[in-house]
Amino acid sequence: MSYTALYRKFRPVEFEDVKGQEHIITTLKNQIEANRIGHAYLFCGTRGTGKTTVAKIFAKAVNCEHPVNGSPCGECAMCRSIAAGTSMNVPCARPFRRELP
Repeated sequence: MSYTALYRKFRPVEFEDVKGQEHIITTLKNQIEANRIGHAYLFCGTRGTGKTTVAKIFAKAVNCEHPVNGSPCGECAMCRSIAAGTSMNVPCARPFRRELP
């Protein structure tokens, strides 16, 4: 029997599903709607605050062919390939951990 962590099984797939980060979601959606996307973003915070989740949704929204109110449509070819993990434009967005000696 294989075990799937809850954060992987129930990870939000839309900005509207993310809870507790409304100020961040609003800012990112406004940037997508205005087509003023920065060249780099740094998501930082303690464990379990949604950094990877928001980064994945944001990457999908930035690459989406037809974003809806700043959110990814989820129906275009790019959204489907990112969701399936087969997009060459969006590599795995997991933080790297450095092994200390």
